[in-house]
Amino acid sequence: MKGTAGRTDVAWNPLFNEKGSAITVSGKPSYPMRDNTPAIATSATPKAQWFAEGNLVKEPMKPAMRVQIELALASRRNDLTSLKVLEIEGRRIALTGAEVDAAKRGGSFDAVIDIAVKFALAVQADDEDAIARTRRKLTVFGLAAIACDIFDIVRRSELPSSR
Repeated sequence: MKGTAGRTDVAWNPLFNEKGSAITVSGKPSYPMRDNTPAIATSATPKAQWFAEGNLVKEPMKPAMRVQIELALASRRNDLTSLKVLEIEGRRIALTGAEVDAAKRGGSFDAVIDIAVKFALAVQADDEDAIARTRRKLTVFGLAAIACDIFDIVRRSELPSSR
């Protein structure tokens, strides 16, 4: 690859020389490239590793995700008191009625939240196959760390309601 000076992790770019400096019309570098530029998912960086490092989602357990998980769990338990409280909390954080209804049915319109809800329901049902399947999906999305948070939510939901 022309201009990479033996490096295979970068593609040749006619605007930069082999040292990474930009080339002007005169052929001289105009400014050096910074060495601390953020990594991007390329063929040199496996996507799974890139996602696992948390590059997709910085704050995985957001309030909307937590409320939708709790709505799904309360709906499965048929806990009407918790459902009313969670619907109010959902409106407070700007969940639409359709999002609340989807959570009650055990899903979500958001792909990441949908996987988290399905994982929580699998944990609640103690379905090993579904737990393994949804845990793999969480890992692909870089959200393996929230599995512990979801386990805690499920465990708290099984306790007598104090709301």
